[in-house]
Amino acid sequence: GGKGFDEGCSLEATKEAVEAAGGKCVPVRVDHGDDAEVEAFFERVSAETGGQLDMLVNNVYQGVDAVFATSDTPFWEKPPAHWDAINNVGLRSHYIATVFAARAMLRHGNGGIIANISSWGGFAPIFDVAYGVGKAAVDRLAADAAKPLRPHGVASVSMYPGAVKTEFMDKKRVLRRLGAGTVALAESPVYTGRVLAAMLGDRERVLKEDSGKVVVVAEAAKRYGIVDVDGLYKVSFRSLRGVAVQALAGKGKKWTAWAQRLVPDVCVPWIIMVWAALVSPRM
Repeated sequence: GGKGFDEGCSLEATKEAVEAAGGKCVPVRVDHGDDAEVEAFFERVSAETGGQLDMLVNNVYQGVDAVFATSDTPFWEKPPAHWDAINNVGLRSHYIATVFAARAMLRHGNGGIIANISSWGGFAPIFDVAYGVGKAAVDRLAADAAKPLRPHGVASVSMYPGAVKTEFMDKKRVLRRLGAGTVALAESPVYTGRVLAAMLGDRERVLKEDSGKVVVVAEAAKRYGIVDVDGLYKVSFRSLRGVAVQALAGKGKKWTAWAQRLVPDVCVPWIIMVWAALVSPRM
């Protein structure tokens, strides 16, 4: 029954999809490289909702082209502007939007959730240096913002989707370039949206148990009993089933079907994941 403000680039298509699902959507085009435009957007939201802002989803990102255009180039051979292409409309804009959202939520006094869409690249090296550092910083933004926001009833989380089948990713054939295992575990953008909607309806638990932490979309979906648009539960990259699917995907669909059916969907503990994946810094 709430109202959503969508700043994405496929505005009308998004509006139609939201309304077809029974929601309300106000499409607004915002340049997240322009702080004044972002501030004006939040002022508009406050004016049109009586000051109420329940959830901010930081998902804007412009760096995909830059990542894949230079994927075979060592980071020291890339121009310094590569960092800005990856992390300006992304990491920096997440911080700016978080600032304005926090002001709005605290002014209204009803709490809320700030969800940063991050990546498994914040946990282990993926793509290149600028990408990994930026995603790790997004995770740190969620963690560090959580403590001062908690007394005001505002939760701050970092979301880890799996590989997401967006229109852009399909057009650029990104998932295929990442391998058959990634394709087999791919999620739709709707999956993350359904999980975020469930979290909004469960905000007291989110504030108490999730704030300041990484929330893996597939694991949260399992907790809430949420399926993707294809009617299936997706598995986390740290699930034994997910590991098996990725390992066997190159052998063909029969092998991945076997893994999906017989390998248990049990997650490897984070402490073991960290021990195995932490390359830098050494502690």
